Amino acid sequence: MYIIKKKKMKKACFTGALSILISTAVSTSAMPDFIVRTPKLIDPCDIDERQCLKNLRNKLKPGADLRGADLRNTDLNGANLSGANLSGANLWYSRARNVNLSRANLTNVQMSGANLSGANLSSANLSGVRLAGTNFSNADMTNANLSGASGGGANMAGANLSGANLNGVIIRTLRVCPAFLPSGWVCRVNIHHGSPGAQNELVRGN
Repeated sequence: MYIIKKKKMKKACFTGALSILISTAVSTSAMPDFIVRTPKLIDPCDIDERQCLKNLRNKLKPGADLRGADLRNTDLNGANLSGANLSGANLWYSRARNVNLSRANLTNVQMSGANLSGANLSSANLSGVRLAGTNFSNADMTNANLSGASGGGANMAGANLSGANLNGVIIRTLRVCPAFLPSGWVCRVNIHHGSPGAQNELVRGN
């Protein structure tokens, strides 16, 4: 009698365990997607903007690695980023007056609408940059590499481009011509491009 009960008990245990396994498998497969998805990470800037800006300021230093950084509408006024790597970064409408970007890597940076008046861009690599509406007034761009740069409506009043590399540059609608250009280049009015007030272009001289 005891043996029969033991067998029945084992059978019951096995049947119960199997039921649990089956129910678990079914319930898992029937789980809604939101339960198994990875939770979305919260952007710390959404919680404490002041702390976020403080953390950013700590990264703004000479030689900083800011490749691909999203710096849209960011206050970079007076920052020292000499020799920094900002290749592929987005600087749309950033405020960067008097910023030091000498010898910095700015290849393929989006600079549309940014204010870099008085900036130090000497010997910086700005090849392939987009500079539509960018303010370079009084900027030091001596020996900078602007090959392949493009965009219209930029302001280069008082800018110094002496010794700059302008090969392949497509800048046909400058608002104001730079004060100094590399040898062999001129800034002239081109009535066939742009709109009134933004009809200057950089071209090789005759």
